[in-house]
Amino acid sequence: MIEISISDICRKIQVGDRILVTRQLGEQVFEQITDLIKQESLSQAIILIFPKEQLIDPSFADETILRLQKQFIGAADGKGTIIVRGLTQDSIHNLNAAIKYQNLKIPLLSMTSEKEWDIVGSLEQSLRETLDLVAKHTRLTAPELAQILSLAINTASNRLKRLYDLRLVRREFEITDNGLQYIYYFWLS
Repeated sequence: MIEISISDICRKIQVGDRILVTRQLGEQVFEQITDLIKQESLSQAIILIFPKEQLIDPSFADETILRLQKQFIGAADGKGTIIVRGLTQDSIHNLNAAIKYQNLKIPLLSMTSEKEWDIVGSLEQSLRETLDLVAKHTRLTAPELAQILSLAINTASNRLKRLYDLRLVRREFEITDNGLQYIYYFWLS
């Protein structure tokens, strides 16, 4: 995982780090973040650390957080994700507003400063249940999920794949006696 301090970026571009508003500021911060991560693999989690008591508006959220996550989801060879940490309730509300306004299906992992996690954006109840199980077990395969929830193997596999496509979990594979098997991991374990 790569941690990026939004406060450090704001100092570099000589702006305050508490009130993060406007599309223009969002574009500047986005450019700084992409400069930092272009050297890194897109298969990692990028944790954006926000300062305490900040406020982001929907325009800033769209130009930074959502734009980055769209790139991760849209990258054919990318397997990484964006995780936001330390957002205030008002900032989470504004990020949700940006997601809803564009009618996006982009849920994001959010962490509090105490390292508790939640989802920003919407996620179907069945996928949330599956994500909770992956987080609880730290790793899960489709056969294991099928057994835990008494699901058909195809249903379990589809749920895990959908979480992976949304970049809410990471995935590796192994070759077993039965063939190829994917193993899904929670980002924050």
